[in-house]
Order: sequence, then structure tokens, then C-alpha cells
Amino acid sequence: MDGAGTRGFDAGFDSAFDGAAQRAAERLAALREQRMRLAAVRDEVDASLMRHRSAAIDPAWRSDAQRAYSSKRDDLTRRLSRAQRLLDDALDAVHREIAGLAAGS
Repeated sequence: MDGAGTRGFDAGFDSAFDGAAQRAAERLAALREQRMRLAAVRDEVDASLMRHRSAAIDPAWRSDAQRAYSSKRDDLTRRLSRAQRLLDDALDAVHREIAGLAAGS
């Protein structure tokens, strides 16, 4: 086989490899952006959750309206706690995917 045929194959292989490397780099950049955004939302949820937990009202002097309000706050606190767990799971998944891509490079 002459060198021209081999060079053509090598050029095609290098081009495909460069394309795959570029796609992996773009995916890694997108995952890092996603991680940053998820972390920002997670921080907001954490802050909201701390505010809701620290605003407890003494049950000894609550009126019916205050108890209803407190019940709604408790429900919101439960929902924020669930969102916090889901965001943690999402962040863990993104971290794992970033680690997998980084290990493959």
C-alpha cells in the first residue's frame, strides 16, 4: 500500500478523534454550567429553608389563623426539604458525569 492511502486514513481518523474530543469538551463545559446553576438554586433553597425553620411560632399562644399559617409554612418547609434532596441528587449525578468525562480524557 502506498503512503497516500495511509495518510488519507490517518487524516480521517484524526478528524473523527478531534470531533469527538471537541464534543466531549463541549459536554464537559455544559455540565459545569449546569452544576453552577444547580448549586445556585440549591443555595437559594437552603436559605429559604433556614428562614422557614427559624420562624417557628410558639404553639401556646397561637390563634386559629396563626395555626393555619403555621400549617402552610410547615407544608412549604417539607416541599423545600424535598427540593433540597432532589437538587442534591441532581448535583451528585452531574458530579459523577463530570468525573466520568474527565477520567475519559
